[in-house]
Amino acid sequence: MVMYGLLSYVPLFVQAVIGSSATSAGAALMPLYSATSSRAPSTASGSREPAACAECAARALVLTVGTVLLWRMTTGTSSFAAALYTFVAGLGFGLMNQVFTMSVQNAVPRAEVGAATALTQSSRALGAISGCRSWA
Repeated sequence: MVMYGLLSYVPLFVQAVIGSSATSAGAALMPLYSATSSRAPSTASGSREPAACAECAARALVLTVGTVLLWRMTTGTSSFAAALYTFVAGLGFGLMNQVFTMSVQNAVPRAEVGAATALTQSSRALGAISGCRSWA
């Protein structure tokens, strides 16, 4: 739900509060997408290991720092700072996506991994729908 909230919040903030154009507001999401997609493939291998808990905590910290940076934006925030904060949040999402999925897959018997993964994805979709609907 946080991801969909940021996808709605960042362009609206950049356009309405900072005063950038609609094109610039949409472009403000590019750092989020590039950071998320660049980090996600490299995180899949290490997230299966239970000993990687400290690494998972560090990944969660990056996600937390990114969302706090975005939360603390004000009218004085520049477009560059908003893009930088968006990049940090995207980096955190890219680092954590596989951890969320693998933790569910590791918690169920092997025969139920497909069902657990499907439930995780559908729960994310329902959370996104609920979150976006509550903002409307």
